[in-house]
Formats: sequence, C-alpha cells, structure tokens
Amino acid sequence: MPFSIYLASPLGFLPYTRAFNDALVALIEGNGARALDPWSTEEGRVLGELCAGGADIQAIAQANRRVGRANIAMIERCDGILACLDGPTVDDGTASEVGYGVGLGRTASGFRLDRRASGDNRATLVNLQVETLIESSGGAIFAAPEPALSDLLERLGSTR
Repeated sequence: MPFSIYLASPLGFLPYTRAFNDALVALIEGNGARALDPWSTEEGRVLGELCAGGADIQAIAQANRRVGRANIAMIERCDGILACLDGPTVDDGTASEVGYGVGLGRTASGFRLDRRASGDNRATLVNLQVETLIESSGGAIFAAPEPALSDLLERLGSTR
C-alpha cells in the first residue's frame, strides 16, 4: 500500500501559487505515494464558493469548521507530512498542521525555496519551534521539495 503524504502549505490561497501546489501533488503521486491535499477537497471548494459569492458569515463559519475537520482527518490518516515553509514567516496554518501531525507521531519534512532570513535567529532556517518539531519527528528541512519528499519517503520506508 502506498504511503499517504499530507501536503501542508498556504499555496491554495492565491491563484498564482495554486499551480505550484498542483505540481507538488503531482510530485508526490509521481513518487508512488498518495497525496492528501487540503486544497482539493469538496469542503474547500464549497468554502471558496461561499466566500466568492458573498455568503453570510454564519454559512462561512460553518464551512470553515468543515474544512478544519476535514484537514484534521487527513492529518490523522496520513503517514507523513510534506510542508512548504516559504514566506517571511512560516504560514500559521502550515505550522499548526506540522505540530498536530508530529504530535500524533507522524514524520514531517519541509522545504524552503525562499532564501530570505526567516528564523528566530541566525541558527534557524524557520521558526525554531517548527524546525524543532520537524527534526524531532525524524525529518529535516531542505532547499527544494524533491529532496524533502525523497527523504520523507525513505524515512517512512525504513519504519515499515
């Protein structure tokens, strides 16, 4: 049975980063794993339509909870987490997904294409807690998604 990899990222929020998210899904699947992509769920599609259509706040709030629960369920059933750690700081949703998954015992690996300084000090690539969580899970942070995924799949393979 192939590994299930949860893709933690903020890439679905903007139309110009959505193509990169889709490329990451293809990368995961091209490596024989199953991508669990929170940006491709029915719950997320409905939420997007409600927001774009000017729905009332109660309907959007209910959809928010459905999206959150769907994401939690995907993290609970994944084997590992691939996290996009780009931006001036790590996206708070991505950080939460990494923390929750690592707390459940999942291995997480991350990548950061963004070369701007983002860590809490010169000795960290990103927020020190996110970096520590990833490392404590047995994962690491890489400069590109391909080696991050390869390392994650190798680590998962050694635990089966």
